[in-house]
Amino acid sequence: MPTVCVIGGYGAVGSRLCSLLCGKGVRVRIAGRNFDKASALAGRLGALASPAAVDATDPASLEALCRDGDLLANCAGPYRIIRDRPALAALSAGIPYMDAAGDEYLMGILEPRAPEFAASGRPFLLSCGTYPGLSGLFPRAMATRLLDSVEGFSLYTDFSRCTVTWTAAYDIVSTLQKDTGSGMAFWEGGELRRDAQGVRRRHIPGLAGERVLYPCFSEEMRRLAGDIGAFEGHAYLSLSEANLGSLFEACAPGLSEEAQKEAAQKLVEAFDAKEPETHFFLEIEGERAGLPCAYEATLHAGIGSLQYVSDIMAASALLLLEGQGVPGAGYLAGGLDPCALLDALEREGASIAVSSPG
Repeated sequence: MPTVCVIGGYGAVGSRLCSLLCGKGVRVRIAGRNFDKASALAGRLGALASPAAVDATDPASLEALCRDGDLLANCAGPYRIIRDRPALAALSAGIPYMDAAGDEYLMGILEPRAPEFAASGRPFLLSCGTYPGLSGLFPRAMATRLLDSVEGFSLYTDFSRCTVTWTAAYDIVSTLQKDTGSGMAFWEGGELRRDAQGVRRRHIPGLAGERVLYPCFSEEMRRLAGDIGAFEGHAYLSLSEANLGSLFEACAPGLSEEAQKEAAQKLVEAFDAKEPETHFFLEIEGERAGLPCAYEATLHAGIGSLQYVSDIMAASALLLLEGQGVPGAGYLAGGLDPCALLDALEREGASIAVSSPG
């Protein structure tokens, strides 16, 4: 019976991940600085769960956690403080690694040791969440399922009905400060171009009323466009007016450390949906069997994007424990078979609908 070591195992994402894995017959090691909280959760989950005290910034503590484990999952943060320490502990232990967060900043830290990660034969996956993560994987899977070649796509990620923890909000603000994405831009012919229309409003299928749409072509979207060979690509964040205001404040360049923390708190307050849900809408066009065709696809889950990170990680963990995954350091969307992971999420309740626009 495999054992998954979960850093931050009693937190908002980690506790649900531990519960889901125990429900699949997987042993979990619930790890964090607060041993009492880890013990309390282990007591509720039963015989498959055990507590462990760990400091995610201490390599020796992390290496002890990984001993006799089969997979290390990091649900703690902020990742700009924890940095690459958990991934290096997994590398030393010879086990796969997955991180709920991590963007180009963290990948840049891992890059100098890329040959070691690849030579280990184990996957080390970052961005194993909803956005980024599922946001890059869902279009890849749809492109594979529906088309032989892709001409263009537009992805709409709904943030108007989500919640966010302070730790996640701080990571978002830090990422925006590092400019790892491009606002008011889209992809065309292999390069970014300015989006002259700017912020707009439209109805998104599956959602009531109009949404504010902010064009934002992230690094994940650039990888997506390149991987699926799309000539043109658009990506929009679907927001409420309050969401938009707090996001623009977080985007302000040159924020001090204290100002970043304040912006993170405002994101927490703005993204506080009472009935959170996860919703992606994709428009994609290209060719199939030599004929031009276009599709619309919706992915919907009845829980918020923060909570859904746990479901994505649980499904990914099961695939990794089966020996799937691309060896080396990479992102979720390119490190696991997108169709296999999407199939697993569908089996666990995600609703995916596909249609051809009339």
